[in-house]
Amino acid sequence: MYRVHQPQYIYWFILISLYTGLRRLNVLRLKWTDIDLDSRRLDLPSFCREAANPLIVPIHPELELRLRHHRQFQISNTVLTKDFDRIIRAWKTVVKRAGLPNLKIHDLRHTATTWMHLVMPWNYAETILGRKIKAVGGLYFHPPFEELRNRVDRLEWLERDDELSERID
Repeated sequence: MYRVHQPQYIYWFILISLYTGLRRLNVLRLKWTDIDLDSRRLDLPSFCREAANPLIVPIHPELELRLRHHRQFQISNTVLTKDFDRIIRAWKTVVKRAGLPNLKIHDLRHTATTWMHLVMPWNYAETILGRKIKAVGGLYFHPPFEELRNRVDRLEWLERDDELSERID
């Protein structure tokens, strides 16, 4: 596996984005006071999201462990200590070095959505992500073909033809 070296702040930005599905600005503005590591919970007040309700996101065990370690070295209340412009420049550099064509920061949200939908029902993932995926036609859900095929294979047969099924099996 090819590893692209990136600044620590871009690493944290990517890790938090993939495990939470948060929007770019929510990750950039994330404060330690928004995070309860003991409860493995992230609380974003509604004013941070320009939404009617606050967003409560469960924190993945790996992210919790890494954030505990990261917190020991932080002196500010913000989780990421770099500003927006530096994140954008670092992102573009990392994408270019990795040889990834046209990968946008928002694609991390798409990836998180797809990943969540592979392991949980739609309504669970929608709750964690703080938006209705179905309302936008599932634009953020991009399952791999193999997973789609495996799910289709699990559907019951409408007519079970033993001779045909023997040839397929």
